[in-house]
Amino acid sequence: MKTAVIGTGKTGSEILPLLKADEIVGPFSTSHPLEDPTQLREAEVCVIFVPGPAALNLIPKLLETKIPCVWGSTGFEWPQNLDDQLKKLNITWVYARNFSFLINLLAPVLNILGQAKESMPEIQYKLSEVHHSQKKDAPSGTAKQWQEWLDLDENLQIQSQREGDVVGIHKLELSTPFEKLTLEHTSHERKLFAHGALTAAKLLLAHKNELPKELISFDQLLSLLGEKL
Repeated sequence: MKTAVIGTGKTGSEILPLLKADEIVGPFSTSHPLEDPTQLREAEVCVIFVPGPAALNLIPKLLETKIPCVWGSTGFEWPQNLDDQLKKLNITWVYARNFSFLINLLAPVLNILGQAKESMPEIQYKLSEVHHSQKKDAPSGTAKQWQEWLDLDENLQIQSQREGDVVGIHKLELSTPFEKLTLEHTSHERKLFAHGALTAAKLLLAHKNELPKELISFDQLLSLLGEKL
């Protein structure tokens, strides 16, 4: 699988050891930028881990290549007409705020926990996250994703903390006057995100003819292909 690796920061750099030398196109970074789409002519798929502003600048170039892309970038808003462009070009892009398999398995679980509010209005929800001190966006993309999966009518505040080199800790607490439920996920190393992104890339290529030609999330990809995995 010829993979263009765009972004060699904390997570992007973890992708390179998981690929053979002749499978890597690039890598591209601030010191070796992607300036022309023709630089990707040998790539079958792109995996991108760059900050939000840089991601926005890359979108037009990557659309021009017509190559399937897997995005791990957060801290920005996707263009409103992106799905129309992807449909026109007949390609699928996959994104995730977190490429952990366990995180993405939580989607239906959190949806059920959010629905509990309808039958038990007294339930209180508390959502928090901790990341390394260099992470600029807060709350984290994963915490926002948990918030969306809960799908609560109320505006659930997210507590964010930045310290040391913490890879990522996300915690959800549900409580009533009589009991408390705590759901916590801890990421021990960034390699798990790199592995998840490459798995998404392999699935994207293997099933590209079956997938909708639009931007889909990693949990949607796993759900769509669930019976075939």
